This record gives sequence, structure tokens and C-alpha cells, in this order.
Amino acid sequence: MKLILILILSSCMLGCVQLKAPQLENLYQKLTPEVDPLHEYAWVLTAGDYRTTVYLFNINGQQYFANDSGDIVLIKGQVITEIRQLAGLTDTIKIQDINAQLRRQLVNNTLYESQSCNAWTTNNNITYTQVCKGAEQMVSTASYKNGQMVYLKQPISYLKRFIELTKQ
Repeated sequence: MKLILILILSSCMLGCVQLKAPQLENLYQKLTPEVDPLHEYAWVLTAGDYRTTVYLFNINGQQYFANDSGDIVLIKGQVITEIRQLAGLTDTIKIQDINAQLRRQLVNNTLYESQSCNAWTTNNNITYTQVCKGAEQMVSTASYKNGQMVYLKQPISYLKRFIELTKQ
């Protein structure tokens, strides 16, 4: 009886589809979506035409946005305080708030520009803006959702463009 059952199953399997290891791998990849384990920390960094994904890290109270390309942006509150290796940039840009109204941008520890900044203002507790005047008047923007920052746009005089961070 067992022999008959084995013969029937064997003959049925001859007509079945055969899958080889590469086919199984391809099928598995299509059935299981790729999930980024750091997705909840992913942000989009934009500087002019340059756009890349960075990840938010909090190390010893300092917030870093970084990726494996070497792009590094540090923030404190809702102000970018340092930019390193952005899109291959060899200069280090530091932004220092000297007091409530004076902000300095340094490039490789040399003063590039001083700015007079107004306090951050908001009409709706969702979007905040700050106007700073240096060689030009510039506006920074920060937006929040459920109390968490989801967008930051800050002009960087030395780069002559905005740095934007957008939560994915």
C-alpha cells in the first residue's frame, strides 16, 4: 500500500512546477518587501540640487543627521550648528548663537559672517520662523507634528543655499 502511494505521489510530482534556488530567491524577494530597520529615523537632506537620506542619531544629548556617504549635520533645538562633508565638502561650517540675537557662521573656525537674528515666531505652534540679517536677510523655518520636528530649513550663507531636513 505504501509503495502504491509513493508511486502515485511521484507520478503527480513529475507534472508539477519545479523551482530552482535562484527562482526561489527571486520569488522570496518579491513576496517580502525590503524594510529599512532605521526607517523611523530617516530624513531627507536637501542642499540645492543635492538630495540624500540621512538618519537622526542622538548621542550624549547632541542630535546628528548622518549617512554612510559621510554627510553630517548637527542641530541644537531647531538650529543647524555644524555641517561636515556635505556632498564631499571639505570645509567644516559651524553656526554659533553668541546670544539671543547674534549668530555667527564660521568656516574652518574662521568667521565668515555675523547675523542679527530675531526670536523664533509662530502663529499656530506648528510652523516657526526666524529672520536673520547678515549680508542678506534670510528666513529659517521649522515645522512640528505631534510635538516632534518634521521639517527644518535654514539658509547657510557660505553655501549660498538652504539646508533642508524633512522627516520621511
